[in-house]
Amino acid sequence: MKFEIKKTVALIAVTCLLSVAVLFASESSVSQDLNDSWEQLKEDTLQFWSDLTGAVKETGRNIDGQIRDISTSVFAGKWSFVNGKYTTTIECLDDGTMTLEQITRFGSKKWSGTYEVKVGSIVFSVKESTDGILFKSTKTVSETWTIKYAPSGFTDMKFSSDDIPDDANGYDFSAPTLFSAVEE
Repeated sequence: MKFEIKKTVALIAVTCLLSVAVLFASESSVSQDLNDSWEQLKEDTLQFWSDLTGAVKETGRNIDGQIRDISTSVFAGKWSFVNGKYTTTIECLDDGTMTLEQITRFGSKKWSGTYEVKVGSIVFSVKESTDGILFKSTKTVSETWTIKYAPSGFTDMKFSSDDIPDDANGYDFSAPTLFSAVEE
């Protein structure tokens, strides 16, 4: 990009010098040469700004992608909430995949998909739902859940969402709920 800027500045300088040289060279063709030089200068300037705009947009997309990758890998972890004999676990992997599982004595429900970390929330794109322990049934789904989060201490998280189904004990996850970090 610096090279293109230097190239454009040099081109503008040469065009200006040629314009001055043309003035001294011949009076009859001065007007035409000046107009030609001016048109070339306008074209070069437009091309420069077009190239610069494209470079800035591409840089912005690259930075956005890097921030998304960093926030996803930093957010990776596994947290668990125990409600009597029922456990709800949220696991976010650094490859951008996520599972939410509710385990009871007699069965389990599991949702799998991908996630994106936003400020204060996770957008969970649910792709698959699995029910059962011995006899599992898996369904393809297409849902988007928004799960709010807030760190609690160094390892734990508070999660809340109207989208997370109540657990088998009837616990409603719409209120902030403390999930403890699971060490593996």
